[in-house]
Amino acid sequence: PQNLTLDLDTAHPSLAISDFDTKVEEGRVRSQEPDMPQRFTRFFGVLATAQYSSGQHYWEVDVRDKGVWYLGVTTEYSNRKGFVNLSPSAGYWSLCLQDRLYANEEDSRVPVADYWNSPRVGVFLDYDRGHVTFFDAVTMKRIYNFVTYFDEPVSPFFSPGKNDPGSRLQICHFY
Repeated sequence: PQNLTLDLDTAHPSLAISDFDTKVEEGRVRSQEPDMPQRFTRFFGVLATAQYSSGQHYWEVDVRDKGVWYLGVTTEYSNRKGFVNLSPSAGYWSLCLQDRLYANEEDSRVPVADYWNSPRVGVFLDYDRGHVTFFDAVTMKRIYNFVTYFDEPVSPFFSPGKNDPGSRLQICHFY
């Protein structure tokens, strides 16, 4: 697995980043943050510092005790200002947990599980083949697979959701 870190320059101003830039949770508004072109302004999102334009990559995210979360990959030039459409045509390939587990497809959320209790999600990106595959990282059972064609670099993205205080997402590091 890859040891990713979060990119503070992309983080929504209400997200707190900690634990050596591996943990994200809803926090106080950081009003002093400059409005960078790559920063999320409405959606509570943050990118990883890693950017991929070839190869195979895998990372895991601790989602334990989270009632709401979003994670996946997004293109370098996807919209991060105002409303963010989390669909493949908008440059986002993602899963979300909101009461049940969904894949964000074109114009709809596809239910993939009625109940989610695994503490970790694995994300496998095969850039060259155009696959983004999500796994239950404990059982390694495949949850969902997107098939696409990438024509620009992509980065992992994460969101702890809104109004779910006290809970966080954390990138798992393996040493």
